[in-house]
Amino acid sequence: MFSTTGYHSIFRLCLTHYHYDHHNPEEPEVFRDKILYIKDPEAKINKSQAERSSYFLKRIKGMPRSIEKADGKEFHHRSTTIRFSPAVCHGTNPRLGYVVEVSISCGGEKVVHTSDVEGPSREEQTAFILEEDPNLLILDGPMTYMLGFRYSAKSLALSIENINRIIRETSVSTILLDHHFMRDLNYVKRVVEVQKCAEEHGVKVITAAEYAGREADILGARRKELYG
Repeated sequence: MFSTTGYHSIFRLCLTHYHYDHHNPEEPEVFRDKILYIKDPEAKINKSQAERSSYFLKRIKGMPRSIEKADGKEFHHRSTTIRFSPAVCHGTNPRLGYVVEVSISCGGEKVVHTSDVEGPSREEQTAFILEEDPNLLILDGPMTYMLGFRYSAKSLALSIENINRIIRETSVSTILLDHHFMRDLNYVKRVVEVQKCAEEHGVKVITAAEYAGREADILGARRKELYG
């Protein structure tokens, strides 16, 4: 999920896909009176996410101010533009379904949120970021904590290559490492090549905590310890 506020204090929420670590259908009040942009629940969606989207939409029925299918579309709200990628793979293949990436621009600045692409290791995932040319990129990153198990060394190499391409070919000044990166205590060692490329081009590669002036505390990578 990604949210933005607009004029008259109307909140807009972006639901990029229907996995439960990105939304909670058991808290439908969150969506009351919001303008809601959603991953198309009927096109480019696998069985699991189709079932979850159907349940979610029943749970929030009548609550949002409006619901718009987002895939590949663009929306304007005064000086703010919200643009969505076409549906791209959730990861390295369609097995886990599809997500939409989000671009929000206002006042000459632009942020892109990759959602859950697990990389980007694929060309279509990378193409949206290159086309949008953001100042700030919120990057969920390769699934390095499952390297050799559910994530291959080849996919990691492709992700690093594509991230470096983004650094070289866009106006990005800051990359916030998000989601999958933050499930690996050794994430810094995994992306040494990215850090090197970023330094050469004057780009910051940091966590959201560091962006906010705090020390990084990788809670997601310590789940077993914390839950214990």
